[in-house]
Amino acid sequence: MVTLARFGWLADADLARCRLEACGIEAFLPDEHMDSLCWHYAILLGGVPLQVRPEDEEDARAILAEEPEAVEPLLTDRERASQRAILIAVTMVLPSLLLFAVGMAG
Repeated sequence: MVTLARFGWLADADLARCRLEACGIEAFLPDEHMDSLCWHYAILLGGVPLQVRPEDEEDARAILAEEPEAVEPLLTDRERASQRAILIAVTMVLPSLLLFAVGMAG
């Protein structure tokens, strides 16, 4: 295996691995479980390594050098605002109504 890159955070390394695997290149994070449990060790050891097979190294470097495609947001601004309003209603208004109802019952 060839260490292609080292990342400061496991999430960044995992995103790079997913990009490679989406292009058909098998990639590995050999210390993935250790880095998720003891992230501070990954920083001390120089980062989270991303590894590929030697025969895939050139293609993998080219893929990671490319700018990722822009992705359309999953929700529109209006949908996000609606979700926020529902969240506010559930977390703030509903408990107040429940307390009022309990007070009236007692």
